[in-house]
Amino acid sequence: MPTPQKPVDSEFGAASTAAEVIRGISLKGKTAIVTGGYSGIGLETVRVFVTAGAHVIVPARSRTKADDALKGLRDVEIESMELSDPKSVNDFADRFLASNRALDILVNNAGIMAPPLQRDKRGYELQLSTNYLGHFQLTARLLPALRRAKGARVVSVSSWGHRFSPFHFEDPNFERREYKYSLGRRSRQALCERWSSRLLASSRRDRRDRSGGPRSSSRTPGGWSC
Repeated sequence: MPTPQKPVDSEFGAASTAAEVIRGISLKGKTAIVTGGYSGIGLETVRVFVTAGAHVIVPARSRTKADDALKGLRDVEIESMELSDPKSVNDFADRFLASNRALDILVNNAGIMAPPLQRDKRGYELQLSTNYLGHFQLTARLLPALRRAKGARVVSVSSWGHRFSPFHFEDPNFERREYKYSLGRRSRQALCERWSSRLLASSRRDRRDRSGGPRSSSRTPGGWSC
């Protein structure tokens, strides 16, 4: 029976590279999806997964940017997907499920940070729509492929910023609160709330799927103040 999760103490720290962390681990024959896998942490994640033997699918909002960033990497597929658009998420998931492949690793990494107040077509605040709702929908749609892998992992990238704000269920879309978006501590409230939502969803998902489903966890790649 799977054991409950708890914080993991390891030899790795803030200065550790992805290559150091994955050294000695083989992902040969594994299939992974990494959202936002064409810049920053996502790009490095794709690189080390491929080095370890995995086949990686990168759903991208900008195919052109993804093509340029991932040029020369073997065993990488680039697909189109816009996380703030439910139809786009469904279309990507449908294409993957139609391939009848098992999904061993899903890394929910993509996100936007501190833009001016914007809303998606449904009226949801754009950071909530992109960073949380889109990934929630994607994970739910891909559950059949994750279960097929028997031992899959879902990793949601969060931040220590969650410590600065809980998720405000009474007004998640900033309809009755002031929305600030500059880089000061108080102005990143919306972003910190989105990190909190990812952590909450990951924890709940792991408790729900513990008996035979994919295990879910969160990671904080670094610390900064909201």
